[in-house]
Amino acid sequence: MKRRALLSVTDKSHLEHVAAVLESFDFELLASGGTARYLRDNGFPVVGVSEVTGFPEVFGGRVKTLHPLIHGGILGKTHEDFTTPEAIGLGLEPIDVVVVNLYAFESALAQGLDEDAMVEQIDIGGPAMLRAAAKNYHRVTVLTSPNQYEEFIHECRANDGQPPLGFRRRCALAAFRRFQQAEGVADGDDAGRELLEGADHLGAIPGCPCRRRERRGHQDRRQKERRGSLKELPHELPSRVGNAEWTAAPETLG
Repeated sequence: MKRRALLSVTDKSHLEHVAAVLESFDFELLASGGTARYLRDNGFPVVGVSEVTGFPEVFGGRVKTLHPLIHGGILGKTHEDFTTPEAIGLGLEPIDVVVVNLYAFESALAQGLDEDAMVEQIDIGGPAMLRAAAKNYHRVTVLTSPNQYEEFIHECRANDGQPPLGFRRRCALAAFRRFQQAEGVADGDDAGRELLEGADHLGAIPGCPCRRRERRGHQDRRQKERRGSLKELPHELPSRVGNAEWTAAPETLG
C-alpha cells in the first residue's frame, strides 16, 4: 500500500528537505494551495488536494482540506482499515504524515490588522487536521513546526521512512500544545493576553471570542475547582498513554 504525506503550511522554511526525504521513501506528496505551488517550483511531483477530493478550493481558499477523503485518510487506525470493502468503496487511502502549521494569527494580531483581515487569519482546516493526526499518533506522524524537521528526517532515515512510536507520540503532544496555544490567543487566555491588550477593534465582531474577558473570573474559579477535584482523585488520572509516559514534546514551539 502506498504511503502518502499531506503538506499544508504557512511557514515554508526548510519544507523542501522534508519533501526530499519523503520522496526518497516513495511517499506520494499531497498539498494544497500555496504549498503545492512551492513544492512544484522546487521540482517535487505533487498531487493537489483538489485532485484527491474531486472538489475545488472554494471561497478564496477557505475550504480546501475539510473533506472525508482527507480526514478519513488521516483517521483510519491501521493500514488494514483501508483494505475493507467499505474503505475501498469510498476511495479512502491512508495518509501517514501530516505537515501543517497554522495561520499566523498571533503576528497578524500584533500588526493591528483591520477586522476583515483578522477574520481571515482564523484557521479552520489546519487545527482540524492537527487534531485528527495527533489523535491517530499510533499510525500518523504530525509535524507542526520547522523546528521538528531535522529530527523527523533523522528518524525517517533510521527507520525506513516510519518514525518510531515514541517520536510520533511526542509530535502529537506538540500538536495539541500548538493548537491550544493558538486557541488561547484567539480566546484571550494566558497565551495571548498580552497580544490582545490592544485588540479592542475585535470586540465589534458579534460572537467573537476575543473579548470574553468578563468570563475570566468564572473560568479561573472553575479551573481551581477542577484542580482541587483532581487532587482528590489521583488514582483516576491517566499518567501514561499506552506503555510510555506522555511527557515532553520533541521541540520548542516557535
